[in-house]
Amino acid sequence: MNFTKLFAIVLLAALVLLGQTEAGGLKKLGKKLEGVGKRVFKASEKALPVAVGIKALGK
Repeated sequence: MNFTKLFAIVLLAALVLLGQTEAGGLKKLGKKLEGVGKRVFKASEKALPVAVGIKALGK
């Protein structure tokens, strides 16, 4: 059996099968990071007036 041809076929099949899952995983990770960023932003909006103190009360 020709090892080079077999290796090329296995490599091609792996690229086809695993190439699509790579993009899906990265998309899920990006969505999770986006959600974390939104939560941090909202929490900082709530905490900032407390940290500023008197200036947040209308002065």
